[in-house]
Amino acid sequence: MAAAVTSADVCTTHTAPAPKPAPTFEQLPLSSCSLSPQEAGRWLSVIIPLLKYAGSPGDWGRESKLGVLTMRLMQARAEIMALRPEDVVALASAPFVHVPRPPEVNKDHPDQRYFGRNDYGGYGMPVQADPDSRIRAHRFASDSVAHLRMFTGHRAGLSAEITAPLKPAELRELAQVLLDAAHDIETNSSAQLLAEIEAARGAA
Repeated sequence: MAAAVTSADVCTTHTAPAPKPAPTFEQLPLSSCSLSPQEAGRWLSVIIPLLKYAGSPGDWGRESKLGVLTMRLMQARAEIMALRPEDVVALASAPFVHVPRPPEVNKDHPDQRYFGRNDYGGYGMPVQADPDSRIRAHRFASDSVAHLRMFTGHRAGLSAEITAPLKPAELRELAQVLLDAAHDIETNSSAQLLAEIEAARGAA
């Protein structure tokens, strides 16, 4: 005779707990362990030049992979700089490595050689703080100088421009000046500088 089946003999089905949502990028720690000064400096030496090339996330599209990557790199750079600001200062004395990029040559006018990204249907770099302005450098094959051109108003219909012919030594000096300005902006925030100025006035 078969044994009677009771409720205790029936396997109970347990509902698995719902998986926890994955943490957002902002919720993730910078690293699972503290960065050493050497590690922080090495990370910044890679991230900062990459961001100089990437520019703004909007240049690639904020909803694109490159745009999101640029935003994430900006966040990581800010966190590392906040932890190890002294390493950013140390980077200023490190040699700058320049990897030359070939110019863009106009197909219809091969004697015209342009340097920089081709944006908004023309050769030039847009100025983020002023959408109506652009900066570009170009050279004619017959010239031994490059023409640095800064112009504004190309969208508003009323344009103004300044062009300066620069020799190679002057171009290198200008590059150094611009790098110095970028370094100062990245290492000395406006809030920090204004606080120092106010403190100096108060102490006077």
